[in-house]
Amino acid sequence: MRLFLYVVFLLSTTAGLSQSMPLPEDTTVSVITFGPGSNLNDAFGHNAIRIKSRVADIAYDFGRYNFDDPNFYLDFARGKLNYLQGKSNYKSLITFYISENRTIKEQQLRLSQAETQQLYNYLEANYKKNQGAYLYDFFTIIVPLKLEMSLKPL
Repeated sequence: MRLFLYVVFLLSTTAGLSQSMPLPEDTTVSVITFGPGSNLNDAFGHNAIRIKSRVADIAYDFGRYNFDDPNFYLDFARGKLNYLQGKSNYKSLITFYISENRTIKEQQLRLSQAETQQLYNYLEANYKKNQGAYLYDFFTIIVPLKLEMSLKPL
């Protein structure tokens, strides 16, 4: 999950962003983790990013797909399926996962106002581009990021 957050944050600071509405100062960001479900496609759980303010309460998630896409099952089996970014009203999303009897955990992030705005701008701009469609090839091995640290004795 840390890798997921790092990638989203990295993209939010490097991608060209469209202008979005300025967020109020009291806006908070959190990561919501939904536990596994009973269907095969729900076996590993799901995550969402929540942007909450006095004017809106929105959840953005990645990993949605359209069962009606041509060659859906073949593309899925080959690992060549286009996935989508989701954007939902937070209460509607939570109601759905409660009805599925899934666990729900929320972790609020400590982001500055500028970081919160950048993340929101990125999520909005990405969603506007064909619902953030992306190819997720789950057969490709992802090489973990190499983090270099210098340890100094206390």
